[in-house]
This record gives sequence, C-alpha cells and structure tokens, in this order.
Amino acid sequence: MNLEETVKRGHRAKQVLETDVYIDAWQAYEARLLEELANVDRTEEQAKQLRALLIASRKAKGHLERIMRDGTHAAHELQLIERQSKFRSLFRAA
Repeated sequence: MNLEETVKRGHRAKQVLETDVYIDAWQAYEARLLEELANVDRTEEQAKQLRALLIASRKAKGHLERIMRDGTHAAHELQLIERQSKFRSLFRAA
C-alpha cells in the first residue's frame, strides 16, 4: 500500500469512528446488554454470561478503535516523513 492509499484509509477510518451510525450502534448494543442484565428473571449463570459479553464487547470496541486510530496516526506519520524527505532533498541539491 502506498502513502496516498494509507492516508486515504486513515481518513476513512477517522470518518467511520466519528459517524452517528457507528456511535449509536455501539450505544444501542451496550444498552441492550444492560437491559438484559437488569431483567430480574435471569439466573446467576445467565447474568454472568451477559456480564462477560458486556466486558468482551467493550474490549472489542476499544481494540477495533485503536486499530483504526493507529492507521490514522500511521498515515499522518508517513506524510510527515515524506515531507521531511523532500525538504532534505532540497538542501542536498543546493
């Protein structure tokens, strides 16, 4: 993947993370798990499984967002490296 593609992917990842759809989807998923957990008819085993799902979903969300943000940061770092390289080339040529 070249620099331009990496930068584009980083920008798209940032856009996805900031969309209302993405934010609302995670909030709705978590709210559903919490609603299920609050159901008094749950057995202790069912409640334990729901808590595990809630913890796992929060970890998965964090991991996914970290991967996407790392891609965004990598794209910015690549841009900086490319600019520095061009700047150094100008001084060498002079």
